[in-house]
Amino acid sequence: MLVTNDERFILPSHKEKGVVTIGKTLREKCAVKKGDRLLLAVSGGADSAALLLALAALSSRREHAYHLTVGHVDHNLRSGESSEDACVVRKWCESLHIPCLIEKLDSDELSTGNLEAEARKARYRVLAEFARSTGAGLVLTAHHAQDQLETVLMALIRGAGPAAMAGMNWQRNLQDNISLVRPMLALDHDWAVQLCRQCGLVWREDLTNLDTSRTRSAIRHQILPLLESLRPGVARRVVDSGQIWRQAADLLRQAALDAMGQGFTWERAELASLPPAVVMEGFRQAAARLVGRSGADQISLRKLAACDRALRDNVTSSRKFQLGNAVEVVVAAYAVIMNKPDTRAED
Repeated sequence: MLVTNDERFILPSHKEKGVVTIGKTLREKCAVKKGDRLLLAVSGGADSAALLLALAALSSRREHAYHLTVGHVDHNLRSGESSEDACVVRKWCESLHIPCLIEKLDSDELSTGNLEAEARKARYRVLAEFARSTGAGLVLTAHHAQDQLETVLMALIRGAGPAAMAGMNWQRNLQDNISLVRPMLALDHDWAVQLCRQCGLVWREDLTNLDTSRTRSAIRHQILPLLESLRPGVARRVVDSGQIWRQAADLLRQAALDAMGQGFTWERAELASLPPAVVMEGFRQAAARLVGRSGADQISLRKLAACDRALRDNVTSSRKFQLGNAVEVVVAAYAVIMNKPDTRAED
């Protein structure tokens, strides 16, 4: 084991099982090469702390030799505590001689809409800026197997399509030529906690994660322990099944594109002749093109199914269906049309 200069904590061996898994995942699933510049997102919690320890251990080896920079985003939402998180992360990096970039957000910018979603969007924007400033093409996060299970369960509750049921991918485009990679998906939170304890590193706790009034937190603290007790290792099996779901989603996506094209107007009879799954996937794709967002899979199954049922019934009068605030589907006698709803106030 390597010891940091001030001996407050030690690095794990590069042969530690989880560390080996991370190195293999980076190489085989995330296309990370020897000597790559990496931007690691570190919040101060146990998961990102464990990934920091693992990457520091790997970077010291000639076969990896990563150029690592840590990025920390202070959301400025927890009075005093978030600033303390930033100080702790900075001290870790000083001990490890790893460059650290920190930015504090203006909390007023996050006060509207879905706070959690707005904070995530702002965090990824800052991390992409950090990566670009350091010449890193990859941003690493510490999402793990339980995070994947939570994501899949939330998609299931929402009635999402197969792409969402696949959960998080090992890597995805974040911004321009910068990719987001998740090398810890094959590991779980317990491994992260154990590694931090073994290395003597004391992590930070975000008490807002205990708020079970939020859906994800309720799933984490109430549902996941029950599932794990019924079927130990369930989270890792969900990670493994993600690839199968992703292949199924690709097949459905191509079938919808072949049948419905890239327009926004279709013959009603033609759509009625297609399987419902193909029609609903076609609507998701069209919605993404119309409003310029890749998150059309967030549209609920309930709303899509209502459109599909309408185009198959015998009603000939025109009906409008809202798929979201920015997408409307009109089912007319002979045609189905998707457009942006007219939000102008009536005279």
